[in-house]
Amino acid sequence: EKFIEIFFTTSIPSVLQEGNLNKLLSNNYKCHFFIYTNDKNEFLKHATKYPSFEILRKKVECTIYDHKDYLRNGSNSVSQVCSDAYYFHAKKCIASNAYFFVINVDHIYGNHSFINILNLVRGKKASIATCHLRVDYNSFIKSYPKFFHIRNGIINNKYENDELVNITFQHLHEFSKLCNDQLDENCTNAGVSWRKINDHTYSLVHALPCLLLMQYNESDLPWLEEYDNFTLHDRGWPIRLLHEGRMKIVSSSDIFYSFELSFSDDNKYNTQKNLEYNDQIKDPLLQSIISNCLPITLRGRQN
Repeated sequence: EKFIEIFFTTSIPSVLQEGNLNKLLSNNYKCHFFIYTNDKNEFLKHATKYPSFEILRKKVECTIYDHKDYLRNGSNSVSQVCSDAYYFHAKKCIASNAYFFVINVDHIYGNHSFINILNLVRGKKASIATCHLRVDYNSFIKSYPKFFHIRNGIINNKYENDELVNITFQHLHEFSKLCNDQLDENCTNAGVSWRKINDHTYSLVHALPCLLLMQYNESDLPWLEEYDNFTLHDRGWPIRLLHEGRMKIVSSSDIFYSFELSFSDDNKYNTQKNLEYNDQIKDPLLQSIISNCLPITLRGRQN
């Protein structure tokens, strides 16, 4: 229920900003939202409380799936359920020659990010991967109890990418704080490292870029069918796409930006000493090696 609240008070309103979904529709993109749930009726009981859900359904067709609609026999773990949804949806995209655009329940997207991604990939057969940092939900919600203002079916405010970059570093989650590579004791060995370049610019090195937009073809289906691990989207799948020259990594927040809202926890993160300036990990995957050569520029708004 909490994630449904986050989805419809922050994530979906960010999609509904004038430079995101409306921009796609005005550029003649046909958009269809598919929502995969554990229990469709339970989901709708909560979702219909939120104005953003009604706005979304008025703008585009929305299809909501229950478990029984997409689960394969024997699937019961979270990773298997998510993988089944990916496989099911990939088949739909291939059949209709459509992009597969992932909207994460706990992400906030910068205005104009979606049209920028589609402008980047137009005419190419590539999928797009992005990297992000985590923002502490409790700190964020204390400063922004109502991040988006919705009245009379309209989102009355917007956040450009540079504004979201500033918010990210004002409310970093504890794990992301510990990924600062200028700390002697840090978590950069986990695959994420960042540093401040100047008053409004940061550099991010991320070992596991996550797929945001995918273009599938028929040859992908047998490969997708045999996997039942959701880490496919940031491990196995990028390796395949890179080998085939079918993936690009967004390297600047000027094109696309989002951050992940994460709850505070009591975890003791696996920090190590003497890791100042580190951005290497043990046994890197192919995408980790390539991504390490490509620092991502995060540009905040100048005051």
